[in-house]
Amino acid sequence: VAKGDTIAVLQDLGSSYLDDQFADRVVEQRASKLEGLRLEVEQARQKLAQARQKRRAADEKVSNAALGISTARTRLSRVEDLQDDGISSVRDLETARLKFQKARTDSVAAAADLAAARRAVESARLNVQRKERKLDAQRAALTRKVENAEARAANAVVRAPIDGTVARINRV
Repeated sequence: VAKGDTIAVLQDLGSSYLDDQFADRVVEQRASKLEGLRLEVEQARQKLAQARQKRRAADEKVSNAALGISTARTRLSRVEDLQDDGISSVRDLETARLKFQKARTDSVAAAADLAAARRAVESARLNVQRKERKLDAQRAALTRKVENAEARAANAVVRAPIDGTVARINRV
């Protein structure tokens, strides 16, 4: 035999490694699995963007509610002054009080919505981080699996280290 000639092909006893195309299949599986995980990460990022948009809308509702309270307070004060002067009716005063109370209630509801939106953003952000960590971990594990399969395939062929004669072949 000449140096570098194949003198033996080792067969792995693991059933999955008996497949000649095992390393190629592992590479394909890795690509497929990672693509699925990338899609999960992208979906989580989109949900985070949606949650942030809802938080911005809730911020606006809080601002509008504060403006509503201010307006209702001013109108109530004006109607109370008119009532004191005898120009406004009791009905107008009660309506102004109800509108002021409704504005306060709307403000509390807007604040609650904002708190919920902030929690949703935090939850979505943590979900993105979790998905990214899962992707990184799977990428590393699948890369190790591919490297292991390629190394096993490469080590399966025994080549002659020098020129010479094969004296004996043992069958195991």
